[in-house]
Parts: sequence; structure tokens; C-alpha cells
Amino acid sequence: MNMTTKPLKQLAIMKDRISSKRVIKDCYKLLKYEQTWFLACNRLGYTKEQVLATQLALKLNKSTSQWFSQLANADLEIISETCLFLLDEIFSTDQIPPQIQLTSIDQINEIKQQFHKVNWMITIETFHIDRSELKKLLNLLIDDLRFNGLLSSVIDWLQQHDNPRFQQFAREIFLSFYLTNLKERNKDLPMIYEEQKLHIGFSTTKQHINHLYQQLCSSLKNNDNCYFKHFSHPLILNNYQIKQDKNMKSLRIEVPQQRLIEYAKLFQYGDFHNQVPKARGGLVHRSVFEIHSVYQAELNQIARKYRYADNFSCLGQLAYFAQLSFVKTIALKYSCTMRQAKVRINELKLPRLRIQRRKDK
Repeated sequence: MNMTTKPLKQLAIMKDRISSKRVIKDCYKLLKYEQTWFLACNRLGYTKEQVLATQLALKLNKSTSQWFSQLANADLEIISETCLFLLDEIFSTDQIPPQIQLTSIDQINEIKQQFHKVNWMITIETFHIDRSELKKLLNLLIDDLRFNGLLSSVIDWLQQHDNPRFQQFAREIFLSFYLTNLKERNKDLPMIYEEQKLHIGFSTTKQHINHLYQQLCSSLKNNDNCYFKHFSHPLILNNYQIKQDKNMKSLRIEVPQQRLIEYAKLFQYGDFHNQVPKARGGLVHRSVFEIHSVYQAELNQIARKYRYADNFSCLGQLAYFAQLSFVKTIALKYSCTMRQAKVRINELKLPRLRIQRRKDK
């Protein structure tokens, strides 16, 4: 058997055991294979000699936390990368979808297709995960005292030197572990993963969703925040609002009304909710053409962000409000009335501010 095949085959066996909620053993033995280290560290840029020297150092010494803390940075990185590689191979799962951004029509259509029959949604919010909780879970799953001791040092080092990666790594292990039972009982569940939230769709009864919710809360304990709601309430995802139409037969992906209020505040157009436009004093030193360009560029930015929204036309309300703010800004610039400002704008033949949909990629 090829030496590269052997550790990969053992990792596959361990992965199957974890998927069936069984404890795995002999993880430390995987570190005796040179190929394990080469596979793990091929992206780090170290030579084979450097990697083998680190492997030898680990082999000749007890992997205590004190010894680990005295290693050079290169050795620390090589050992940590190798341990993380093993864990990733064991715990990696296709249950958790890639993070979605809703930046293309294909992504939006995929969401519509997957979730059009969903009537209940469970959301798991993964907050900051404490390293002691991660160690506790891994100790339950891995029956290998020597490997767990080394892994404890790696986790401490990773959280200290690259906390974002530690949090992502910890979230994936927790979610993949706790979702195993859920996926076994409910095949082909549609999911959306965004930043620290995993949304899971169900087509079921309230009684059943409440049972699943209680089951998840029991297993997640204090690590995650879990809640469920009927899909008649919109789901906010990447600044979009995903909701079912009135007949509950299809999905609509829309611009939330709240975003119009927030954009008006962000760009200092005024109080959109109460329809009170304001002048932008910071622009009065510029020419009328430049001021107009600033407003139009901002609207173009919003139009690009929401170019696939089913209610794209609602952005016209924001363009109209921006036009009022623009006129007020010109009135402030020339110390005149809004009517006189409109005359100046018309004399310059400036077009009205507008939102234009462009479905370019």
C-alpha cells in the first residue's frame, strides 16, 4: 500500500466513526507518517527538510505544553498546521454549506429553489466559542491522551495567534458534530450559512419543529443560540429580505424597507421614515455638477447591490428622496429657496437622480 494512501485511509475510517458518534483512537500514530506532514504543510512554503526536522523534534520529545511553548515559530506553525489538517479531515462535512453572499442571480435562484416549500426555519447563531469547551468536546471524541495533550497546546496557540481562524475552526467542529443526528433523521435539509448563522429549512408541523428545536437546544447547551420561527416571517440575509409570497407558493428576495431608512441616514439625505430631507453642508464647496455626481454615484452603488431584488422598483423612493436632498443642498450652497435651486439645476440641464437596474455580473 502506498504510504500516502495509508494515513488517508485511516483518516477516512476515523471520519466514519465520528459520523456514527463513536470515539476515535490512535490519532498520534498518524504523525509518524512523513506524508501526513507533507500533505498538511504543502501550502506553508517550508522545505521538506524543515518539515522533517520538526517531525523528528516532536518524535524525540514529550509533547508537553512547556516544551511546545519553547519551540521556534516555524516549528509551532508546522505542528499546528499538521494537527489542524488531521482534525479537518476527520471532522470536515458537507452538511454545512459554503457561506453565501447573494451576489449573483444563480445564488438567488438556488435559494428560491431550495426553500420554496419550507414553512419553518431553525437558526443556530454561533457566538464566541471558548477553547475549554472545544477541548472538552474533542476529549470526548478522541481517546488518545498523547494526541489530546498536543492538541490542547495547538488550540491555545491558535487562539492566541489567529483567533478568527480558531473561531471558524471551532464553529465547524461544533456544528458538524451536533448536526449529525439532525441530518440522519431529516434527509436533504436546505441550509444557508452566513457568517455566524446557520439557517435550516423544514417542511413540517409546528409540533415536529418544536421537538427538533428542543433536541438541538439540549445538545448545543451554552455554546450556541438556537431559535425557530415560521417562514411567513422574513429572513434577513446579506441585506436582503427573503420571504414567501402571499399564497405561500414561491419565494421573493427583496430590499427591506428598513434598508432605505438606513441608506438615507448613511448618505445624509435626511429622515426617510418621516420624509424630511436635509441639505448636505459638507458638499456646498463643490460645483453643482460634482454634487450631482456624488449623489448619483451613491445611488448607483445601492442599485448594484440590489440589482436582483424582486422589489427593485422600491429603490425609486430613495432616489426621489435623494433628489429632494440634492435640491436642498444646492439651495444651501446659493442661499436661495428650493424653487430657485430647482431653476438653477434645470438651467444646467442636470438629469434627475435615478436608480437603474443593471443585471451585469
